[in-house]
Amino acid sequence: MKALSTAEKIRRLAFLLLSLSSIALLLGHLYQVANFHTLGLWFGLPSMLALAGLWWWGRQSHDQDFLLRLKCGFIGGLWGTLGYDLVRIPLHWAGQNPFPPIRVYGMWLAGAHHSTPWTDLLGFAYHFSNGISFGWIYALLMLRRHWGWAIAWGLLLECLAIFTVFGDIFNIRYAPQAMVLAFVAHLFYGYPLGIACQNPERLLQKTVPVFSRMWGWITVGLLGFCFVWFIAAWQPLGKQEPLDSGEIIIGPEALYPGCLDVKVGTELRIHNALDKESQLRLRRPDGLSGDGFEITIAAKADSIIAIKNNGLHQIMFPESGWRSIVIFAHRDGNYRPEKKKKTSSSSP
Repeated sequence: MKALSTAEKIRRLAFLLLSLSSIALLLGHLYQVANFHTLGLWFGLPSMLALAGLWWWGRQSHDQDFLLRLKCGFIGGLWGTLGYDLVRIPLHWAGQNPFPPIRVYGMWLAGAHHSTPWTDLLGFAYHFSNGISFGWIYALLMLRRHWGWAIAWGLLLECLAIFTVFGDIFNIRYAPQAMVLAFVAHLFYGYPLGIACQNPERLLQKTVPVFSRMWGWITVGLLGFCFVWFIAAWQPLGKQEPLDSGEIIIGPEALYPGCLDVKVGTELRIHNALDKESQLRLRRPDGLSGDGFEITIAAKADSIIAIKNNGLHQIMFPESGWRSIVIFAHRDGNYRPEKKKKTSSSSP
């Protein structure tokens, strides 16, 4: 393999560093550097333009090895993210709620106080940008390595997530089932990425165009399925009125909205739109492994509850098969829970 020129080294290093910009938006938000919306506008968008510029520079310079790495990283990252999501869909069908991080990404990027189909779409796009960016990093560093290295890469990414503020705020490190699911899902991310990068010439060969087109259409079909399913899976589209900050509605077909972002001290107003008394259950960040607190609301009535703790709260409607509502509460931008212990107190 020939030695790289100075320009080629600069191009690779710059693309590698800029590939970190996607996850940097999230970490910058969680570590209170700035809010997600501001970082997206002033850091995320310029970084995307710079990445496109580096790709164009590589094409103009006929840097075939660089372009090969970018193509394999893109395809592998896309396939890996699809695998990461598809393996979790059955858990959603089984009544679990494995996708809150993707939904809250869209809320934070849009600067919204609750989720909508549009913020879900934005979160879905950001989620795939992370998967592709990590694919580029792997391809730039590990092209032609055995696919097992990509498995290790995926598991390393999850380890980093667990032991950073991400694992604290999203409660992964304190929930064994969620942790196991996260590691399993990253196996399904790493394997497609590793296969795409292990033999790049075969992946991109032009001698079998039918094969390439077939996998292209399969990828588009799977991506379309994930997109449509993800946007439509949470609440009936177009059937909900705009909500005020901190407003929750029970029924008639779902708990709505699915995600909220509120300040500590916010008083949530829960309206029961059903014709019968309803019992909800609230879990605070320090009690996610317990049963939570019951909230009884009469038919067609309202109830007010105050959010007093930082971190991830969950409101469930056990008598229905509806997905729970996830609430991310912050104090001046700090979402990190103040304590973690099982509680049996009787009030929220």
